[in-house]
Amino acid sequence: MRRRTYGRAVTAGAATAALLLGGCGDDGGDQGPPSPGDATGPATVAVESSPYGDILVGEDGYALYLFEADSPGASTCADACAEVWPPLTTDGAPDAGDRVDADLLGTMERADGTTGVTYNDHPLYYYEPDTEPGDVGGQAIDDFGGLWYVVGPDGEPIEDERPADEATDEPGPY
Repeated sequence: MRRRTYGRAVTAGAATAALLLGGCGDDGGDQGPPSPGDATGPATVAVESSPYGDILVGEDGYALYLFEADSPGASTCADACAEVWPPLTTDGAPDAGDRVDADLLGTMERADGTTGVTYNDHPLYYYEPDTEPGDVGGQAIDDFGGLWYVVGPDGEPIEDERPADEATDEPGPY
């Protein structure tokens, strides 16, 4: 009888340990900043300085882009395009941060059922290769059938191919 009690105690202890350890796995927290495009609440759009002047950024400080192939209020970027250029999405109405014209901020329904954020009726996107806030690696790239530009606070694309601090009237080495 004593042996059975011991066996049950070990089994119960192992089961309790398994339950406790099962709760110690990855709970999704503290994994660094959220991936661009993941909506976990209302998106915030702000204005930050960049080599191209003042531009729109997401709440996390990453540059926001528009795609010239889009129509007003409609996105043409999905599937493989949206993997490279994740759309800024929101759960609820987006918030206007500092120096953002709240009248230009809006939303649209994307083909995948998510709510995309628009500014001046342009759907907004991140650029996946931008690895840090302040990166503007997607500027003036011809990709997925059109050009991509950072967006100024007026809602217009900034079409400069080189940062303002690099632009000169002198011929370059190219």
